[in-house]
Amino acid sequence: MNLQKKGLLVAAFLLMSMLLAACAAPEAEVVEVEVTRVITETEIVEVAGESVEVEVTRVVTTVETQVVEVEKEDAMPVTLNINWGTEPPALDPSLATDSTSVDVVGNLFVGLTKFNPITGEVEPYLATEWSTNEDGTIYTFKLRDDIPWVKYDPVSGETMQMMDADGNPEFVDAYDIEYGVKRTINPETASDYSYVLYILKNAQAVNSGEEGFTLDDVGVRAVDSTTVEFEL
Repeated sequence: MNLQKKGLLVAAFLLMSMLLAACAAPEAEVVEVEVTRVITETEIVEVAGESVEVEVTRVVTTVETQVVEVEKEDAMPVTLNINWGTEPPALDPSLATDSTSVDVVGNLFVGLTKFNPITGEVEPYLATEWSTNEDGTIYTFKLRDDIPWVKYDPVSGETMQMMDADGNPEFVDAYDIEYGVKRTINPETASDYSYVLYILKNAQAVNSGEEGFTLDDVGVRAVDSTTVEFEL
């Protein structure tokens, strides 16, 4: 795993968005679009011969007719310049503490979930769905597999997708999430906001340097490339 890319990973993950495409004079059009909603349902499962209620969260996609704005054929993309007023002191999500750095990091990385800006509801982002165990101490997230790792070329001014040693494109996966969480908890990182992750099993003990605890004891585990598990 590329150490350069992992150095910028915490619990949210890289998505290029510093240069945003904008459209001039949009037009309205009636189209069929896919609408994704998060639905939480209660299911009855059999555990040790007894019926137990378990909450399961799913992502449901339907096709609906909506009026949307579309680009004119002759519309040209433009660069959106954002004035933060100062250079961000840190682009490392583990170390960002000021508002400017947090704003930039928020535009560079995609987390497991996000808040709907209108309703405030939690929506999928990197995660497509999630569920909990019976007592709510273990959360399991299923992930997208199409978020690329990219890098910036200072010579050409362009961004490009990162490749592994065999020339294959690299995408954010569950192992990146596990690494990012453990990196923030690692006392050597000296993250001011590491306490936010104390909700995870053994995170506080590891971050505080308690004897007998290592990063392997922290309650986060990549089950496979698209599944990550958190133990509270």
